[in-house]
Amino acid sequence: MLRLGAVLCLLLVLLPVPDASAGWRSRSEKELTAEADAFVKNKPEALQPFFHTLYMEGEWNAVLNFNLLALAALEVNRPDIAEIALDESTARIQAVFSSDPKAQIARQQWITLDPRDFRGEPYERAMAFLYRGLLYLHSGDADAARAAFQQAAQQSILGEGENYDPSFSLPVYLAAWVSNCQGDEARSAELMASVQKGAVDPFFQNLPAAMPRHITLIDRGLGPRKVITGESRTTLRFLPRADINGPVQIHYTKPPVEVPVRAVAANLDWLALTRGGRRVQGIVDGKAQFAQMPADGALPDAAFYASLSTLGSDNAAIARSLGLSGNRSSLLGAAASANPRAGKTEADTRSWGSLPKLLYIEVFAGDFGLEIGDFSTLATRKPRPMLLGAKIKDQCSLAYGREYSALDPTQGGVGNPSPWPASPLEDDRDKVNEELRKKLRSKF
Repeated sequence: MLRLGAVLCLLLVLLPVPDASAGWRSRSEKELTAEADAFVKNKPEALQPFFHTLYMEGEWNAVLNFNLLALAALEVNRPDIAEIALDESTARIQAVFSSDPKAQIARQQWITLDPRDFRGEPYERAMAFLYRGLLYLHSGDADAARAAFQQAAQQSILGEGENYDPSFSLPVYLAAWVSNCQGDEARSAELMASVQKGAVDPFFQNLPAAMPRHITLIDRGLGPRKVITGESRTTLRFLPRADINGPVQIHYTKPPVEVPVRAVAANLDWLALTRGGRRVQGIVDGKAQFAQMPADGALPDAAFYASLSTLGSDNAAIARSLGLSGNRSSLLGAAASANPRAGKTEADTRSWGSLPKLLYIEVFAGDFGLEIGDFSTLATRKPRPMLLGAKIKDQCSLAYGREYSALDPTQGGVGNPSPWPASPLEDDRDKVNEELRKKLRSKF
């Protein structure tokens, strides 16, 4: 018999399972697969599985597949592909999630769909805009970068049916930094005032007094999984990955003059497991179900945040730490319910698997234009390269990298080769899917 830990490991980590019975209606699998095969032929080889998945799945999974493609494209030095992919993703997100009255109407319509086109949880939507901001910096458009960072912060507070208090400080800090680098100290100070309200990340607990001239930003680990349990198939829960151990060793081409301020600047487990800084038990029909508050009304935000760094090294330990372990029968019920067509009747467990667990930052007050050869951690088998670099008015510089490759399916990269093993959703979507595929053929 399997040990309980092994059973939990196998049964609690629940990702959508392909539905082999799903039909294609007006398009045959053979016909569309041939189209997709032809579409990807002239694409970078490492990205072909991502393009193939995007083409086959259509609008139902377009936002997710554009996001996966964007991070994968950075691995092969194709920021141009990443830019297009995130433009397509963020446009779809803002059409449903924004303060625009039309978007609010669209959101109400989107909520009634079953199944729904993927838009992501607040932390996933926020990260799409944060990465777009980094790409704007890389291409030299600081104004657009600042706007993207501010939109990232905005997305982090927008739920399906309610808004939350801000708790994602990093994009606001980056927007303030860009403003300061442009010489707009008033705007920078205004943004920084909002950064310091309720920030729990270690970097913001000991924020440098002066704005830095150089920032190095590195994605570490892998982000949370989305799971359901047998007690409630409509409740979406989040399961962090294993703890991260060891420091980041960054190999600067020329040793910096100063010692940087270095710390964790964002924790995506925290963002997934809280809304507005308050811990949630789960998400039901798009609404946060908040954990019961202590008798004195105090919310131990800092203590809970700190606990997320010592949850354990395996799924069973992590589940126990968060009170998700449940009993054996409930977990079996969850395993049977995983469904790629999840909608109103079942929580949607599709997730952006290549997102990081943490965003690590190093900042330098005086050094500028620092060049990085590579960096390494205990988890990397060999040194990793930096993926993006940027300068603002010869005043500030930034470098960005990832601990794990977004190309690797075992590290969050997702791309299905032909023949197609998953379940596409062509049902009654012929027109919108053909419009998407026509756009894909013209843009890529």
